[in-house]
Amino acid sequence: MVLTQSAFAPKVVPEPPDASQATKAIPGTDTLLQCTPWALIGVRGVVGPKVAGAVPGTLQEFAFGGVPDIKDKSVHFLRSAAIPQIRDTLREAEGPATLGGSGNLSIGWVDYNPSKFAKAFLDDKVLDLVDQAEGGAEPKEYLPADIVTTEKEGAAAAAAQIAAQARECPNQRFILAGYSEGAWVLGDALQYAAIQGAEPALKPYYGRIDEVLLFGDPMFDSRHDAARRPAGQSEGPKAVGIAAYVLGPRKDYVPPELKDRVQSYCWGSPGTVDPVCAAPVNTKRKTPGVTPKEWARAMRNCAVRREFTYLVSANEIEPGPAFTANAECGHTKYTGGYSSTYSATKLHERLGATTTISSTHGWQSTGLHLTEGQKATITYVSGNWTVDTDLAPDLGRIGPQGYNHDAESVILPGCKLVGSAPYGSLVGAVGSSPSSTGTPSPVTFHEQDGRLEDGVFEAHSSGELFLRINDQDRCLGDNDGEVSVKVTITGS
Repeated sequence: MVLTQSAFAPKVVPEPPDASQATKAIPGTDTLLQCTPWALIGVRGVVGPKVAGAVPGTLQEFAFGGVPDIKDKSVHFLRSAAIPQIRDTLREAEGPATLGGSGNLSIGWVDYNPSKFAKAFLDDKVLDLVDQAEGGAEPKEYLPADIVTTEKEGAAAAAAQIAAQARECPNQRFILAGYSEGAWVLGDALQYAAIQGAEPALKPYYGRIDEVLLFGDPMFDSRHDAARRPAGQSEGPKAVGIAAYVLGPRKDYVPPELKDRVQSYCWGSPGTVDPVCAAPVNTKRKTPGVTPKEWARAMRNCAVRREFTYLVSANEIEPGPAFTANAECGHTKYTGGYSSTYSATKLHERLGATTTISSTHGWQSTGLHLTEGQKATITYVSGNWTVDTDLAPDLGRIGPQGYNHDAESVILPGCKLVGSAPYGSLVGAVGSSPSSTGTPSPVTFHEQDGRLEDGVFEAHSSGELFLRINDQDRCLGDNDGEVSVKVTITGS
């Protein structure tokens, strides 16, 4: 069956109104968001289950971002952690005058009917597959019909809504976010065409999408450039999601036009993998994955257990202390600092938000990801520092260009990190963590008419961009000061 946009009734449910989240009625449509400079549209996931230890009556009580009372369509960790950082980034970035206030961002949630936990995870065949995997066998390819149907409906609804919002507000830019089934919905919405073979409905608006955030995506593919490592881990799981395990990965995980604006996260800490985005190895499809036993253990941690099968007939999430996802459920790990640490990465890249680098610390993350050969423009904003507080009265304090030759002659030798660059200059490197970076390179700033021209950093490998003062770790103790720079990804 070919889905059409008119087959479903899309609408956005706005957050409770405040100065930055007003809504208005658009004739002929359901409620759309105000035409602020940016709009964030989120897509939630499966309803339930409860989380052990959570406060009853709160959004945190339900693991997968949905609650039985679906009046609130939001995803708690996005609303409480990611959105505040996104809002801060928009305030920091250069742009329309309205960015200085709180009215720069409208927020809404696509209103579709996601599958319920009982239907999506407690289906008898799903439980049989977990039993197979627990015994070490690759589970058969199977997805419950309910989640397949609700996902298709959600993708059509999300595509229609985002397009309607883009038409109503022709100067608005977009941040899109999806969690769990909502990530699958959003990924398909970006490529959704009302008629088979036609261009995607959202293609005319790709240029206005600044960032796409996907968490725990059933269509996750670790082989794609959009895949990101979870916070605090050297690398994420090498796997595809459960939908990709069954249906096969998308030909393009995300539209090629958007590949540099998408971040897709899959939790993969040993013992707590997210079984939704990290399926077992599929030898028939030749897709990577975790071991069957590891996946089965992860599913059990997320309350996929036979004692809850009575809920299938009730089709509801019934209260009860036994029906809970435990603390090791990998699909519930996208919270707090995890979601806020990475939520504005693509906005930083496109908007050039300010980063402050201390002279008393080693490598410091900019939150940006560079691929090999990609360049970043680094603009000096403010601040100064010194590599020797005792000599500062004589040497003076300098910016990221570093000390000149005369000053260097009186500084204790042997402390440079990059020998070819001046003391006190800004240097950069890419890597997976502050303790695991590649060869550092200087960021060269030239003075012109009393001001510093922008510096350029080129990545010689792929990874996060880290910056620091040109001074070895053992020599940082007598440093002082900090400089603020704006880092903008400028392409290859």
